[in-house]
Amino acid sequence: MSFQSMRMNLVNAMRAGAGGLRAGKILNIYPEGHRTFDGMLHEFKQGAAILATELNLPIVPVALDGTYKVLPRDSSRIRLAKVKIRFGKPIYPSGDYQALTDELKESIQRMLDEGRENTKQTK
Repeated sequence: MSFQSMRMNLVNAMRAGAGGLRAGKILNIYPEGHRTFDGMLHEFKQGAAILATELNLPIVPVALDGTYKVLPRDSSRIRLAKVKIRFGKPIYPSGDYQALTDELKESIQRMLDEGRENTKQTK
């Protein structure tokens, strides 16, 4: 796929997401742009921050822990595994895409760390 094709796909996806949000729908975005292979957070892309800022909408951070075990990147087979979900407090845009992206990643990482620490204490 050419760079131009990928760019058009991204633009179309952002427009579709913005349209849904303007219509009052909930939009789920995976800010890394792919499934993790190791359960760790990787670089976040700015798409969620751009949409939130341009539409003046909050982002509700959600930490999903264990999904990489359910559907590993190297497999198309779904496996049974425990998945933990934690919801954070809404984050309101400040106008700086990178700062919002960083705050989102920090919030999700904190929730993952807290959830994993609680799991260790109950074992």
